Amino acid sequence: RRSIKQAIIDECIHYYHGFRLLFIDINVSTKLVWKVLKGYSLTRREHKLLVRTVGDLFRLVPFSVFIIVPFLEFTLPFFIKFFPGMLPSTFETATEKEDKLKRSLKVKLEMAKFLQRTLDDMAVTGKGHSSEAAKEFAQFFEKVRTSGHMTTSDEIMKFSKLFEDEITLDSLPRPQLMALCRVLEMNPIGTTNFLRFQLRLKLRSLAADDMMIHLEGVDSLSQSELQAACRARGMRALGVSEERLKAQLNQWLDLSLVKKVPPSLLLLSQAFMLPETTPTEEKLAATIQALPDAVGTATKAVIGEREGKVDYKTKIEIIKEEVAMIKEERMEEPQKRAEEEALVDTAPTLMDKAKTLDPAFRAAVEEMKHTAAPEKLATDEVTTKDIEALESALDNLGKCQKKLIVEKEELQELREEMKEYQEDVADLQKLMMEVGKEMNVKETKAAQRLFKKVNNMISKIDTVLHEVEKKEAGIDESGAKAPISGEKTAEPAAASKTGDEKLRIDDLISTIRKLHSKEDTSRLERIKEILSKMDADRDGSVRVDVVLKMLDLVGHENVKLSKKQVDELISLIDKEEVLVQE
Repeated sequence: RRSIKQAIIDECIHYYHGFRLLFIDINVSTKLVWKVLKGYSLTRREHKLLVRTVGDLFRLVPFSVFIIVPFLEFTLPFFIKFFPGMLPSTFETATEKEDKLKRSLKVKLEMAKFLQRTLDDMAVTGKGHSSEAAKEFAQFFEKVRTSGHMTTSDEIMKFSKLFEDEITLDSLPRPQLMALCRVLEMNPIGTTNFLRFQLRLKLRSLAADDMMIHLEGVDSLSQSELQAACRARGMRALGVSEERLKAQLNQWLDLSLVKKVPPSLLLLSQAFMLPETTPTEEKLAATIQALPDAVGTATKAVIGEREGKVDYKTKIEIIKEEVAMIKEERMEEPQKRAEEEALVDTAPTLMDKAKTLDPAFRAAVEEMKHTAAPEKLATDEVTTKDIEALESALDNLGKCQKKLIVEKEELQELREEMKEYQEDVADLQKLMMEVGKEMNVKETKAAQRLFKKVNNMISKIDTVLHEVEKKEAGIDESGAKAPISGEKTAEPAAASKTGDEKLRIDDLISTIRKLHSKEDTSRLERIKEILSKMDADRDGSVRVDVVLKMLDLVGHENVKLSKKQVDELISLIDKEEVLVQE
């Protein structure tokens, strides 16, 4: 038991780090918000850091929810006017009044989505500041990595499940990311950000595949399917009996689904190329020993947050690590652009030397360039610009058809996220009643206030959405058509059944041509090919919610996707939809 003097010292240190964290959060979040206001898009890591720092601000100063959220709502018109770069350049409407209304609706939706993510990220609160579980994990991690002491199998299995895939991938250095790519037979070339992106998609796909195999049963798979499943998980597949393949796959499913060992750890253990006779526990111990310090620090913080005991010093270390990683990613981008420019610039030099060639030969070369070459040289990779073009076409086509399809889908998704959060809080309260005083964990005051504010925002957005729909339909303010159900929250505007809205592929392609008059043919072909793959029933139309899901998966990533990766991405969306239905 601590003495009174020690308790006072510990409290002073805790609040000292709390004030340090507050100023660091304000500094980091201000820089990121300023970047958004200037029209630059945030990377996935920057977006996550902004969510984390704003969540910390709300937690450290709970009453700030009453100041920050209303301030953002009040100043939105000024931000839109003085910082037009916040919205895409294609976001234009017929009249100035409608333009302001739709811009306001778009920004309010984005702000509500951001605050909802912040709400999800905010930790619960509990009595005390020190988590015993986090301390035990830190001791285990230190013992495995540095002291060389052997741990028991039970300890390894107990703590292995705490290493989340997201944290592990975000913290792994480039050599280990490349090793993972090789295990999965993926391209290990590209920026570190790209390697993380393709690994994240692969792990998500494996998680969905695990669930589907579990539902169907390993025995239902043919030998070729068993080999493909084992290869996809970095396990030996050729020259192995069918019984051995089933045993390998069953062991993987047991570890990932029953014992909850993250796939990232299982795959990293395959990268060490240890003998097949090595016990799983020893493989996992060797893997944990090779993990960087950042993984242990981030995992320790997550464990503490689950118990409502936030260690401010650990959070400061995490934020500093994230800022350093963001700087590294920024340094990689100019190098990548320089390499691409160098590859492009070599072509004109070669052609300049060919001016003295025979005219007939030059004509043949030009014909080859415009026929066969585009298919090979015009890049089959899907770029961020392709995604942006598709996103702007989706928005614009909805407006042209007098429908706010995208806004309705996003608002419905936001409602579902809030409903899930409410269910999680209800489950927590139910668990507390069952456990009693042993579990002193509850929702923070800041989270309660933010939940109410986000719900109010959703209600206001719904009202604006209904108003815009009325104007689009040519209905005057006197109310020639009465609101459905007559609720104050304007439920009818977004409560109509979503997920069934479809848009024709040809209409989307035509819209891209109109928005981008100088759009190259190869880009249009790439986008059309992607949309065709999403057309499950081959009727020439795509579901809006499926397109939005794909845009959400790729949206914050500055990456280029090959045809194979696009196919895997669409396959992942299909698998997850099947699992949701079942």
